[in-house]
Amino acid sequence: MSDRANYMKSYRDQRIANPYQHSGECRVCNVALGRENWSLSSYASRDYICRECSKKKCGHYYDENKEVLGKRARAKEYSITLGALEEMEQEQRGLCKICGGVDTHQSLSIDHDHSTGKVRGLLCSACNIGLGYFRDDPVLLEMAASYLRESL
Repeated sequence: MSDRANYMKSYRDQRIANPYQHSGECRVCNVALGRENWSLSSYASRDYICRECSKKKCGHYYDENKEVLGKRARAKEYSITLGALEEMEQEQRGLCKICGGVDTHQSLSIDHDHSTGKVRGLLCSACNIGLGYFRDDPVLLEMAASYLRESL
């Protein structure tokens, strides 16, 4: 083994034996703190950032990427990829698949078949709630439509 390889092996062995061995200073704010003030992820990643700096770092990341993180979470909830969700949004041009409207209060809901879990499309909250009230039953929806036609 080369000198560098030997050095790296001994360094790695020391770190594995004592992962908490470091200067005790946060690498961001340079404040010396006790073990109880370190972010939990600092020990695992050897990042050595105090809890306060870690909160700021995570908060900035969330603020800068809020929209993408929200979309990713919604897509994951329905077992589809972020790309598939964005493709649906482009296909529907950001409009509800039933009424063609825009949901002014929130982003379009991901409509899915409750028995199979298959995603059907993106709906405004009014259409999504309406389908839910009719228990996703096409027969009930046809009956409601004929009722409305009769009363016109």
